[in-house]
Amino acid sequence: MWAKFDSVTAKWTAVGSGMPGKSIIDGTKDSIPFTTTCDADSSISTSRPYPMSADPKAPKVTFRSVGRMKVEKFVGTSMNMLADKPDSVVARGRFEATNKPE
Repeated sequence: MWAKFDSVTAKWTAVGSGMPGKSIIDGTKDSIPFTTTCDADSSISTSRPYPMSADPKAPKVTFRSVGRMKVEKFVGTSMNMLADKPDSVVARGRFEATNKPE
């Protein structure tokens, strides 16, 4: 269950029928390629570097998310890191999938 202070700050669509896929953030036309591996009951997705904003001077980031099935929902956590300094986390978040795959 989400805390009272949680809010939606981004919406995206993950596309792919296998381990490689792409993520499309709502309101953008570019996609972010990622790969997924499975370990125990979790899936771990890691993106290639991508610009976090439309500003060409903005540093590139990567995301890493870990998700699992909980009852009938896919839930998990994510973090964004600077692409050239992967030990520096710039954002953390939680997610819950809202659409079932077709």
